[in-house]
Amino acid sequence: AVIGMCSRAIDRAYSETTAAELLTSVMDDLIELQTLGTTSGEVSLADSIDETLRGMDEARNGKEDEPESNRLHVDTGLREVDEMLGRLRPSQLVILAARPGVGKSALAMQVAKHVAKAGGGVLCVSMEMSHVEQTERLLGSESSVSARDITDGKVTDDQRLSVIDSAGELRGLNWHYLDAT
Repeated sequence: AVIGMCSRAIDRAYSETTAAELLTSVMDDLIELQTLGTTSGEVSLADSIDETLRGMDEARNGKEDEPESNRLHVDTGLREVDEMLGRLRPSQLVILAARPGVGKSALAMQVAKHVAKAGGGVLCVSMEMSHVEQTERLLGSESSVSARDITDGKVTDDQRLSVIDSAGELRGLNWHYLDAT
């Protein structure tokens, strides 16, 4: 499904006349892809109440010992964002949009890193950056070495070791890319 979606997006990029049309069709595909992994069907009010109450208790009592993938709500790792937007739900498709250069990728990467480190799964989809560019930013953030310096190879021996250590720590995360560039 993912490969098909990417292929269709590439085909549309060559044939559709405007960026807005392309973005709309890709967003439709993403929403469809997101719903493929969800189940639907009849749920009794009693079961829904039980699940709602469990979510309330999790939020009230905290569940730091339970992986994020088992929770009904997921923290972003940014207290102000959680307070403003509410915590994320695993079944939600969250779209982050803003003008160029205002930090969308940095914010998304920070939230994704928090979710993955807490045991959740991450799928990064970018129409602008390749998976290598995204990983350079991730490694830069984790190692406190500039992503530009990583890209350009302008790192000291100590910085190189820091990047390699960070790579080792991140390697086992449930993190995937859908490279649509």
